[in-house]
Amino acid sequence: MKANPNKTILRLFDTLGLHIDASSEYEAYRAIHAGIASYKILLTAQEMTAEALKLIKQGVQFNACSLSQLEKYGKAFPGTEVSIRINP
Repeated sequence: MKANPNKTILRLFDTLGLHIDASSEYEAYRAIHAGIASYKILLTAQEMTAEALKLIKQGVQFNACSLSQLEKYGKAFPGTEVSIRINP
């Protein structure tokens, strides 16, 4: 999404069956406002903020980038699925 967050482009991608990789809460909200279903958005943010938690509660998927994010996610959403980003 970072390359082109234009609402028309996002909607086109949605009709083609593509999902959104958002790198910030702002991008996730922009996708939602474009009409993208929350469950089709993966948030890969550097921080686990209150806004990120709010988005996850709305159905946005989360991709953890650190052990501290995994810990915060686990405490907030026990028993749910999360993806992880590994930087080799």
